[in-house]
Amino acid sequence: MMATVDEITAPKRAYMFSMTNAQGKVATMTLFKKTFRLGEDVLGILSFEDSDVPCVQYSVHLETIEQLAEDVVGEHGEVKAEGMMNVAVHSNDYVVCAFASESSFRLSIPMHAPPTFHTDTVHLKWRLRFEFVTSEPLINVVNGEVCKAPIDVPIETLAWKVDIYVLPCSPQNAALTDSSHVGSASMVL
Repeated sequence: MMATVDEITAPKRAYMFSMTNAQGKVATMTLFKKTFRLGEDVLGILSFEDSDVPCVQYSVHLETIEQLAEDVVGEHGEVKAEGMMNVAVHSNDYVVCAFASESSFRLSIPMHAPPTFHTDTVHLKWRLRFEFVTSEPLINVVNGEVCKAPIDVPIETLAWKVDIYVLPCSPQNAALTDSSHVGSASMVL
């Protein structure tokens, strides 16, 4: 059973994503895998090397989105709410990356959080949500000399999301988090 979970969560190939806005490419992200276990770290690298738009800073958030699958219908049959949704942030990282050619992030998936699941009434999924702060080129070079930094920096933001899949951790690891647990642990997939 655990061999199946190990095989599913093992990195097979890197996933590469190109983030762009109206002015061009902002960054390229490499995510080493998209399926994780509770307690694992989500590792990624952002490359700004071939970017058209300078990125000043970015934030990355590890979130769960819990959504009711049913629509809330009013007395006269009108849809009042399309599947209520709750977003929870479990981990985040804020990075100033001006003048950097590459940056990395590491977000830990908590052991106590729920794994990805879908039922008839509730869907819970995990995602990484990025917010990039972009600007015009930050340094002006005139006659080979660097001018002073600008007083005002016009910025734009770019939001981007990618879903990931989170499986339960091994029963033995889950048992380690509860000191009152005695005996063997089992898991049904």
